[in-house]
Amino acid sequence: MEAANQALLERTKKTRSVTRSIFTKQTNKLESEINNSVDKTIVYELYMQLISKFEELVKLDKEIEGLIDIDSLEDEILTREEYKDKFIIWKTRAERYIESVSSIAIRNSAETQLQNVTLPLNSSVSSVSTNQPRLPKLTLESFSGKDIGSFPSFWARFKSAVHENSSLNDVDKFSYLKSVVTSDTELAIRGLTLTPENYAKAVKILEDRFGRQELIIDYHMNNLLNLTPVRKSFDVIALRNLYDQLEVNIRGLESLEISPDSYSCLLFPIIMKVIPPDLALEYNRKHEKKQSQITDLTEYLRDEVQSRERTKALVKPHESQTKALTSIRINIPKGRRNKKFIRDFPLQIIINRL
Repeated sequence: MEAANQALLERTKKTRSVTRSIFTKQTNKLESEINNSVDKTIVYELYMQLISKFEELVKLDKEIEGLIDIDSLEDEILTREEYKDKFIIWKTRAERYIESVSSIAIRNSAETQLQNVTLPLNSSVSSVSTNQPRLPKLTLESFSGKDIGSFPSFWARFKSAVHENSSLNDVDKFSYLKSVVTSDTELAIRGLTLTPENYAKAVKILEDRFGRQELIIDYHMNNLLNLTPVRKSFDVIALRNLYDQLEVNIRGLESLEISPDSYSCLLFPIIMKVIPPDLALEYNRKHEKKQSQITDLTEYLRDEVQSRERTKALVKPHESQTKALTSIRINIPKGRRNKKFIRDFPLQIIINRL
């Protein structure tokens, strides 16, 4: 009888191994479609397939639970939790994606399929069970870690909506956090299961890696020191981009209580070199008797950009009318093609052609 149970255990484990492999491939496909596809139908289909595969895993886990010895139980639970966490994360991300693309109703059908899913071993993580209250739907921006300068604004929004939300427990907060981290940030906290203790660990990991003030200061200063030069003052788009880059990074430093006056002597000559020469000359004329600061230069650049944008908006209609006028072709009879006739040709005829 024991040999039969052992054979059944090995066969069930082999089946589960294959199912886990398929489940992982499904999550990879789902991630690719969410990142690259605009077809919500494909994402929805992969989402439902993922639910089906997770149901199979839960059934196989329950069968194995009754066959393994007590010494193997701990490892079994830990491995099972990893797949459960992965399912919760991609379930949440798929629902958020589909809801953001359209109002397609997926929750009823999804919950119908999940009603018969019973998580074994009475796990403390209850986010998947439909008998538990559903987490409130929150619109949260994701953070990849590629743009470290955006971490303070990301964390401020997440802190306000989730971290300091007294109606959520730490497991719910961790579920939200895992649903909005991608790329480097997701890798940083990968492997932490959904428990209250691990939520605190995950927050500390993210703050230590992406929220260190000296790293964010270096990020903004490096951006300011490597601005793309603009050589022509009539290139309004490039000027606007230059001004926006200046403002974004200066505001980022100000949010860290770094005043522009503290680095003005370093940055001022650099900015003067990246703006068009005629603008630099005009600025020096206006401020020759005054010790300039970064704020003076950014205000001057802002006014110049706005003036050029207004002028461009006014000139464009005039240019289109002039182009239309010059493109008019007037059929003059061959016998009357002389300078006097063309000079005296009624202007009203031209106007009527416009």
